[in-house]
Amino acid sequence: MKGRTFQPRNITNKEVAGICGAARLADKARAAHSGEVGSYKYGADSKQDSGILSFLGISADAFQEAAVRYTNDVRLGVWVLDNCSRSDEEISKFNRQLVSWWRKNTPQDYLSKRRRELVKDDDDRPLFLQFMMTGHLFIIGLMLWVGWKLWEILKRKKEKAFQPRDILNKEVAGICGVARITDKARAKYSGELGSYKYGADSKQDSGILSFLGISADTFQEAAVRYTNDVRLGAWVLNNCSRSDEEILKFNRQFVT
Repeated sequence: MKGRTFQPRNITNKEVAGICGAARLADKARAAHSGEVGSYKYGADSKQDSGILSFLGISADAFQEAAVRYTNDVRLGVWVLDNCSRSDEEISKFNRQLVSWWRKNTPQDYLSKRRRELVKDDDDRPLFLQFMMTGHLFIIGLMLWVGWKLWEILKRKKEKAFQPRDILNKEVAGICGVARITDKARAKYSGELGSYKYGADSKQDSGILSFLGISADTFQEAAVRYTNDVRLGAWVLNNCSRSDEEILKFNRQFVT
């Protein structure tokens, strides 16, 4: 029963190492190990897997061993980046090519279904909005368009002011607050911190850095050096001695 219900993540998913297909590979590798892969194929039995593994320069057996050992996707991503010699530019190019391939090879019935869903969403809009969109209330539509343009101008003006990511964001190393202090560290380095405070000047930052066991200066140096959040996350985990359990407990403090 489990084998029939198994479904790996989409090939465009980049949750593991920021590389398209790595998360899908991880799901299939773990499922193959536990005998729950069902009708899917893993490794050499899959042309798709073989292409991704070839790009990574990692064998199917080695990847599967790591996927089973590191159940935490962030730590698996660190392992992948440590064992993959590809540059950020090569990874970005690979991701673009894979997304393009996926779009070209996605069954048309799936795309048609998605289009029907979008059309249905349009049909569910209030009638007065449908009228405006079809031009029946041209003057009101024009007024709304002008208002929207003014709103865009004000929004762009507001966006110019620096604003770090939310403290609940876990995009860096899977740890709450690390993405936020990353933004502030980089902003302070470039002189764009504004009214925010970084490091010892911020009680919040000090608590997060204390948990990581990393000084503000060392973290800032790394945040500036590693502009790619995945690689920065790898650096954080390599320099942080906290266990997965401790990280989960730390993250829960911010949610509750």
